[in-house]
Amino acid sequence: MNCSNHQCSETCQHGDGMYDMHCAYSMSQGNYDLKGKNSYRWSHKGKTYYFSSEENKNNFIKDADKNINKADKYWGDR
Repeated sequence: MNCSNHQCSETCQHGDGMYDMHCAYSMSQGNYDLKGKNSYRWSHKGKTYYFSSEENKNNFIKDADKNINKADKYWGDR
């Protein structure tokens, strides 16, 4: 991913993804601590979600709409 000002690193800190680039799957589980990585991003309905691992990405996608709703609620409650 190229940014206008530099080449992004593995954990770019721009906040250009959902949940300020926190791992979307972890967020759906109520865990605010894990940041996502550029190598594990997924675009869905015009939004970009980041994940801390391929496993978390796959788990999230299995029931994406349910996990998005859960993550949105946790993110809003923080």
